[in-house]
Amino acid sequence: MCPPMSLFVPLLRSPWPRRASGALLAASLLLAPVAAGAATRTTAPGAKPARPTTTTSTTSPSVQAPIVPAPTEEQVRAAGDLLDRVRRMTSSLDALDARYLHAVQDATSAATRATTAREQFASTRGTYRTLRRQAERLVIRAYVGSDVHSGELAQFLSPAAATQEQVTRAYDAVVGEGLAAKLAQLDWLKHVRRATSEQAAAADAAAKSATRSAARDLKAARAGEAQLLVALATADAPTKAAMATLEMTGSPAIADLLKAGSLSIPAGVDSPPAVLPSAGLALAYAAAQVGKPYRWGAAGPDDFDCSGLVQQAWAAAGVSLPRVAKDQFTATTRISFADLEPGDLVFFEKGIGHVGIYVGDGVMLDAPHTGAVVQLHSIFWKDLAGFGRVTPR
Repeated sequence: MCPPMSLFVPLLRSPWPRRASGALLAASLLLAPVAAGAATRTTAPGAKPARPTTTTSTTSPSVQAPIVPAPTEEQVRAAGDLLDRVRRMTSSLDALDARYLHAVQDATSAATRATTAREQFASTRGTYRTLRRQAERLVIRAYVGSDVHSGELAQFLSPAAATQEQVTRAYDAVVGEGLAAKLAQLDWLKHVRRATSEQAAAADAAAKSATRSAARDLKAARAGEAQLLVALATADAPTKAAMATLEMTGSPAIADLLKAGSLSIPAGVDSPPAVLPSAGLALAYAAAQVGKPYRWGAAGPDDFDCSGLVQQAWAAAGVSLPRVAKDQFTATTRISFADLEPGDLVFFEKGIGHVGIYVGDGVMLDAPHTGAVVQLHSIFWKDLAGFGRVTPR
């Protein structure tokens, strides 16, 4: 069960010491329930507790946690393999999630463009037809209008010269109203908008097809996730303990490479912007979710995926971030490891498939992968991709 959020706010609102804050937050997560219990004491420290006034004890016998044997080398290797599998699966799901969400956005935009183009073409065609009818009426009036004498009308029925005069008069009537130029312009615009409408309709169909394809791939990946959950559930206790240790400690080799500046990650900008004052609120929100299960595509309040946790944590601090890790990477300012501060985001994997919130001491808060819960983790993993600072949006 998570400690109440109120216990974190005074700590996280205060200035964060560089590098020491991770250990401080980890300690607060472990000690907050004890502190909450201590606040209810009525006896002085060191004083003997008062005897119970009843002769019947209501204290339940203490239950010792089962002792998990130390993992063997084979179990440690199995834990590493299983952890790699769940990370790859989670990365795949996150990438497919981003692809699907972008496909939905593209399809929505394409449908809007197709509707607009179709309406514009229909409007132009309607206007063109209206002006055509108006021109036709002018022509008819030029032939049989009240200003035409019956003798003149009779002569239009036979001599070629009179017919030519009649046509000229009808044309002059159309030109006099400016309809000829308008009709020419509308005819050109009608053809342009017909072509635009056809292109937009084709793009709309392609976007819908891409969305269906992304949805199918995502569904197939979810089936693989279900199989992986079975493997996690049936793993023995030492293997699970070895997985937890690997996640918390990370790789010393990666830590050394990063500190030496030889790890290939995007360089930070010169003089990066300061951490937002509300970063403490984002960390407090994330800390309050510790212990809640990971679920792909979830953004709280009962379960989270990695980017959902980050998005909601910074929303609690008054900053809007995109939904998926890849877009959160784009939306933040690149910083170097040396500039990393609590509240910054830590990104993983090529193409960006995972994200966590840095708390200090090489530790982050994140929703790591399927079968896990929101927890503290090392940032020193071989797929570390870079760091980002949240700025006002």
